[in-house]
Amino acid sequence: MDKDELLKLFNDNDGRFIPGIYNYCDRWCERCSFTSRCRVYNMEGEMTDEEKDARNGEFWEKVSENLKLAVEMMTKIAEERGIDLREMGENFPEENETEREKEASGHYLSVLSKEYATRNELWTGVNQDLIMNTVKRYRENMGLGIPGGEALNSVQEIHDAVEVIDWYSFQIHVKIMRALQYGEPDPEYDDPVQNDANGSAKVALIATHRSIAAWGVLLSHIEQCEDEILGILVLLEQVKKGILKEFPEVEKFHRPGFDD
Repeated sequence: MDKDELLKLFNDNDGRFIPGIYNYCDRWCERCSFTSRCRVYNMEGEMTDEEKDARNGEFWEKVSENLKLAVEMMTKIAEERGIDLREMGENFPEENETEREKEASGHYLSVLSKEYATRNELWTGVNQDLIMNTVKRYRENMGLGIPGGEALNSVQEIHDAVEVIDWYSFQIHVKIMRALQYGEPDPEYDDPVQNDANGSAKVALIATHRSIAAWGVLLSHIEQCEDEILGILVLLEQVKKGILKEFPEVEKFHRPGFDD
């Protein structure tokens, strides 16, 4: 995609794309019903598998290319609108991002979410065979003619639950970190509700809700691990309560497209 194509995509005069929808999504494009209205998805749709693979050199070349195009596009738009980007940069003091990240990392909510990701990864790694054997047992029941529909539903439930847990495992922590690093909204520039802290926190909250539901599914099918799963659920509940406490306006935040 060259500069003119990128500029045309972002100018979008026919209302095809929902502005900013990609800022507060969970990046699970395969399960999203708004892909046709997302600029980022449409840009990535033109990338090859190699360009999407972060372990591949072509991925970083594409990232660098897109960054250059974005900067050129931003500069061009600014010039057309009479905005001096250099002057804007001088008017905003540089903040110590390292210090903000350090403070966010030590926050109890960040610690809890990171602990959840670690415990989740450990549990799923240790119990992978148990999960597979549980699915295998249901499939054997299907072959024996034992309530086939029920067994099939159970297999699908477990499969979906494992996918959800895996997808959101570290995302909860990442979104919480982003929300915490944003800091207190500036009343002069920020909306008290529609700000990046609440937006990131809302994605984390939704991911937490979905993860709780998914672990509940595993709890109903894998009784041998009841104590361990209950411990993880307690941890997730603490994360949920922490998000609601630290970001009291989080549920009022309106995510473009998703909350319409």
